[in-house]
Amino acid sequence: MLEAIALIGPITLLSLLPALTAESATEPLMADLLFGKLNHHIPIHEQIDIVHQLGFAMAEDGKTLVDSVCGHPLSFTTSIEDLNHDGTHEIFVIAGNTCLSGSTGSSIWLFIKDQAGQLHQHLGFPAAAYDVLESTQTEFPDLRFAGPGFCYGIWHWNGSTYEHLRNEPEQPGWCDFYNQ
Repeated sequence: MLEAIALIGPITLLSLLPALTAESATEPLMADLLFGKLNHHIPIHEQIDIVHQLGFAMAEDGKTLVDSVCGHPLSFTTSIEDLNHDGTHEIFVIAGNTCLSGSTGSSIWLFIKDQAGQLHQHLGFPAAAYDVLESTQTEFPDLRFAGPGFCYGIWHWNGSTYEHLRNEPEQPGWCDFYNQ
């Protein structure tokens, strides 16, 4: 590698530095926006990893995040849970806008560490909120997700990821359309 740098020359190498660092310079700022008051609970390298996996971008004003599809500002909340009570945090991100998430206005992602400590993205669908249910059949509890209607999706851990288990109506008959 040093031979390659020597062949490039100092002037050419210096002209490449802004291009090489422009994206990485905004990553901590994007992580700070996404994690806010939680940033001292999550190592910066994990915050940046999540920013990369989500694919959000920094708005031109440098004060908000935008989606990569329409470039519209995102509203977002981030929370930390220990879903399986193993002392390792899982991270929920609820973020979106109507371009990214349709009429729900937000989507939900869950980041879980594997045995090697690498964060993996789960979920990634429109939802406005989540509840952790009192289930103990698997390593992780069942999760209930709310959207714009009155039919909640229940998701179950299958041993490697969450999958849709069933729909649960707030009132009888309110999930009939989805259960056909």
